[in-house]
Amino acid sequence: MSDRGWCSFARQHRGPGREGPFGYPAGARNQARPVIVVSHRMGGHKRTLDDDQWRHDNWVGVTFGVGRYKVGDIDQYCSVWDAHWGNGIAGAVPKYDRANVRLAALEKKGTWNPRPQYSPQAHSLDSGVMNLLNASGPCIEHEDATKDEPWPEPLVQNSIMVHQWIDEEFKREGWPFTWNADALVGHFQIDAVNRLSCPSYMGKYWPKARILASVKKEEEDMTIVACADSPHGFQNWALGSGNPRLIGSAAELTEAVKLFGPAKPISWGLLKTLGAT
Repeated sequence: MSDRGWCSFARQHRGPGREGPFGYPAGARNQARPVIVVSHRMGGHKRTLDDDQWRHDNWVGVTFGVGRYKVGDIDQYCSVWDAHWGNGIAGAVPKYDRANVRLAALEKKGTWNPRPQYSPQAHSLDSGVMNLLNASGPCIEHEDATKDEPWPEPLVQNSIMVHQWIDEEFKREGWPFTWNADALVGHFQIDAVNRLSCPSYMGKYWPKARILASVKKEEEDMTIVACADSPHGFQNWALGSGNPRLIGSAAELTEAVKLFGPAKPISWGLLKTLGAT
């Protein structure tokens, strides 16, 4: 069984009857193309989410659940490379947060389809049979014990640990991902009708700045380079800790240049010595 997409320090719910629900159609794997990471609040206790039968009976499919009482209380329910079922219904399309650049870009890739079984104004953002919001990044459920209040420190630390691991996994897989304020999404930005308090009321107690700072530490000295003589033609790469990382889209390049400055020229020979393949 491959460890790709599975966090080594989380309790893993893997195998038939334990994972998911996830995928389009159900059980389909490796459909995720992450551009965001979405934070949620559970509206209860983590022990419920950890119950495999409860999740399946209630069609609750998320990537991670993190606890509020003890550092290290972290469970994972599907791979970060599988399309979960946790992000994907907007309570009212006009209230979808287009001020977030990445959410706005996702909207242009799909079509809003009504989902009256959830509420009269509910819509999913789809591309074919795929719910794009569920396939566009992992979701993390935070244990709130039904309280919308400042997060206890173990909850903050658990969330930071998961975000840092996600960063490491993206780098391990060579997945181009730039961390900025738009990369971290609160569920209320997707559904401002039914989830306005997720992960906290309009983000009030969500420690977004601390989480973002924790994943950006390793990228503070990143350099963007442009290689004109690679075997694959002109390419832009990010140089920082670890191996060079290919920047795969114009949108990612734009964001990276904003953060780290304009691309500097580099030869393919030198890029290869730094670990590019």
